[in-house]
This record gives sequence, C-alpha cells and structure tokens, in this order.
Amino acid sequence: MPSPITLRAATSEDCPAIAELLVQLYAAELPGALSGPLATQRSLLKYTLQTDSHRGLRGRYLALDSQGTIVGAAAVRLPDTPPVNRAPAGTLRLAFALLGFRHALHLVGTLARTMVLPSPPLPPQHAYIHGVVVDAAQRGHGWGEQIMLELEARLREQGIAGVQLQVVVSNAGARRLYQRLGYQVSGRSPRWLDQVTFATETMHKQL
Repeated sequence: MPSPITLRAATSEDCPAIAELLVQLYAAELPGALSGPLATQRSLLKYTLQTDSHRGLRGRYLALDSQGTIVGAAAVRLPDTPPVNRAPAGTLRLAFALLGFRHALHLVGTLARTMVLPSPPLPPQHAYIHGVVVDAAQRGHGWGEQIMLELEARLREQGIAGVQLQVVVSNAGARRLYQRLGYQVSGRSPRWLDQVTFATETMHKQL
C-alpha cells in the first residue's frame, strides 16, 4: 500500500491538471468518445471547468502523494446540490472549432447517448461520487481505493448517510474496485437500451 494521500479541493490553477485527468477518464469509460489531438481535447475540457466562474470545479478534489505529485481526482455532489453541467454554454461551438467537424460530431453523438436516461435520484442524505480517475502513470498502486476511502471518511464526518455512484458496465476495473469497497448494485440501465446508450450500473454504499 502506498503512503497516504492528501485530498484537497481543486482550485482554478488546477484546471490544466484536471483536464488532463478527464481526458484519461473519457478514454477509460467511453473509449473513442473524445477524439482528435490530445492538446485540443485538454483545451475543450479545461473550458468546461473554467466557464461560469469555474462552476465545473465545484465539488472536485485532487489526490496528491507524499511528494505532492497529483495521482488522481474525484468529484462529489452533496445532497440538494444540482448536477454540474458537463457541456455548459459554448462547449459545442468550441468543440467544432478545436476538434474539427468529424471529431466534434462524434462527441456530440456520444453525449446524446449518455443523456438518453436521466441520472437516478439520490436517496435522502446521500452524496454522489463521480469523476474518479487515477493518472495513467500512477495506476496499479492502490490510489483509487485510497481516494474512495478518504472521500467516504469526509462525507461520514459531514453526517452523510450513504454514497451513490454510477459505473459503465464495460469498465470492469472500476466495478471490481467499488465491489471490493462494499458497494452494491442497486439498479441497471434497461438492457433494451444498450444499443442506443451506454449500459450503466447504479451502486450504493451505506456510511
């Protein structure tokens, strides 16, 4: 087990680092959804974090090792807090400008598929964890488990009763991690929609 992580709230200066991690998250959860030059992918995702007075940073945390190196990130939505808009105003226009017509059109199609089904409602006094990602160069060292356990500890201190998250069914590694940590499947997207959206499982854990 690596040395304990430090989990701190993300700031505006962290946007480039978080954008890089989000590019990796897209590649892991929705392979091929975000395409085109990596530099332009990062620029697009950085915009989604910075626009609307950095609203995309709300609830985001960075995980650092004992040397201060960023090893991953995660985000938390607390009860009675609205979801962060993943595509704020201007995102699509910028996508076509940065990525080019073909790559942007593919991204639009992918986002449309993810919005076929609304996110399940949060049970009372539950938080929603999302955007959990470990830097590709840091994987295999237990950082993902530490990030989750640290988030859970903080939420427990705030009186949160439980946690909900969603995981893409094809993301076997993430599913194994959550199951090992005690998360249980409480729902699945309808199988008859698997051809038009991404199959996902909803998982819960009582704190």
